[in-house]
Amino acid sequence: MSDFKSLLSVFQDATGLSAASSRKGSNNNRNGGAGGSNNQPIITNQKKNDEVDLESSADPNFSASLMKQRIERVLSIQQIRKSTASGSVGSKPINVGGQANNDASQTSFHLAVCATIVEDFPHEELWKRWMTSTTIDIPNNINSSNDNAEEATNTISCSSELYIHAKHAKQILNSNSSSSYLKSKLLPFSHTPNWNDVRVIRAMLSLLQQALQDDKTTHVLFCTESCIPIVTLGEAARSILLDEVCVWEEKKKDGDDADAASSDDRKEEGMQKQPLSQKKQPPSQQPNWNRSYIHCYNQNSPQCTRFDEHNCWSILSKSIPPSAIHKALPGWCLLSRKHAQSILEFPEKHLDGMNLWPAFERVWAPEEVYFPTALALCGYMEEEEEVSKRSVTHSEWDTRASNHKDRAHPLTYDDKFDDELVRRVRNENGALFMRKLKNELDLNVWEEIVIRRGKGCSSGHSNKRAAPSSTSTRSGGNDYYNRDRDRGRSDYRGRNDSRHHYDSRHNQYYGNRNNSHDRDTDRRRSYDHGSSTKRQRWR
Repeated sequence: MSDFKSLLSVFQDATGLSAASSRKGSNNNRNGGAGGSNNQPIITNQKKNDEVDLESSADPNFSASLMKQRIERVLSIQQIRKSTASGSVGSKPINVGGQANNDASQTSFHLAVCATIVEDFPHEELWKRWMTSTTIDIPNNINSSNDNAEEATNTISCSSELYIHAKHAKQILNSNSSSSYLKSKLLPFSHTPNWNDVRVIRAMLSLLQQALQDDKTTHVLFCTESCIPIVTLGEAARSILLDEVCVWEEKKKDGDDADAASSDDRKEEGMQKQPLSQKKQPPSQQPNWNRSYIHCYNQNSPQCTRFDEHNCWSILSKSIPPSAIHKALPGWCLLSRKHAQSILEFPEKHLDGMNLWPAFERVWAPEEVYFPTALALCGYMEEEEEVSKRSVTHSEWDTRASNHKDRAHPLTYDDKFDDELVRRVRNENGALFMRKLKNELDLNVWEEIVIRRGKGCSSGHSNKRAAPSSTSTRSGGNDYYNRDRDRGRSDYRGRNDSRHHYDSRHNQYYGNRNNSHDRDTDRRRSYDHGSSTKRQRWR
């Protein structure tokens, strides 16, 4: 009888029958009732999050089994709604949260750049220049006739704001060498996350909460201190709203008829539809203000390795059904306001206030798994119009590095930043931002490559002009705290040190899960090697 009542309750909540409305409002909101308002103040669950010590990596109120029960209920409601909606002509699946903001008359694009840093922000001046407000013209309907071209376009104002979470925030605030600008962008507290630590998620959630307090915010970009933009703000806005790739425009030859074209015409020609996505663009496309960008995969993908299965899916399956678990590479994604709000509201609405992040405590690279999984739990991952499987931030790993520990960390480009690199990254990957550049760039070089060219100007220098730097092309560790680890700080000892070096992206070492190698033998060898290496490091 209890099972029947449970199923009936799920069905009532999914269909919005009158019986569901008789339940308490909190239950209706938690279980995705259609009567729940999407206009409530941003995240009530942050209050629950704040009750946990800021520097804690665990929540005493967390229960894996209880969380799994509640999530299974949410997924059941989603499935029922999807099934009933598919049977109705013109209906679409109902999502479980977030306020839609896909008005064709929207005229303001505002990107919140949320950076997680240690204590340095080498590209401060670069970001300040990039965030200069601008305007762009984008089509309301790409298929509109040329006769009505003026009526078929919207002028969009583009702006941006910076939010920073620093591991050593007090050092920055008390330092005379830190600029007043940098201090003004800091969160007034720190979760003091280590590398490969669940507190990275807590820091990102706090940044997300702060960014959404500004009503102007339409999108949120996650990044680190080593990230830089490689397109202009206007180009980024257009690419995000239309899911187009900002293709690098080759330098025009002397006498080319195209030289007579205006800068605006060149910029229009430089934008092409995303070639990397397997989906086909609709023949008629309008700006989509609700689209997020995250390159991710699930357990059934060929990208999912045995390392992923053991260090992500196996751990999370105690709290979250495996079908909902996704991993993003890279983990620094871009979220629309609608999706960001849904992620923040999910614990309060659907988990009875229980925080979601503690489930990721022992997951490898937890920030790479948290946000795509949260999007899946909110019901957005299967909708192509809602989530583009394209990363707007370029990261690259050397999977053939002789030193296996280097395979777990992205390459650095401090010695190689030039217009040829930017051309490759933009044309091949459709990226708008890139990492890692750990040292401060020559602003004139960056501006010549990105800003002036983005305004329709050809580069006046050789394609091999690179920004000066003394950093090698391969990082000695993750930029998100490798400096502290290199100095041998004591706060890197403990639980994280027993973890294995290598990430799921390195199939050369682990082997693809479809290979005929013995899995258990491979795992024992890899963990033994990783553990002994770390023990030697800290002696």
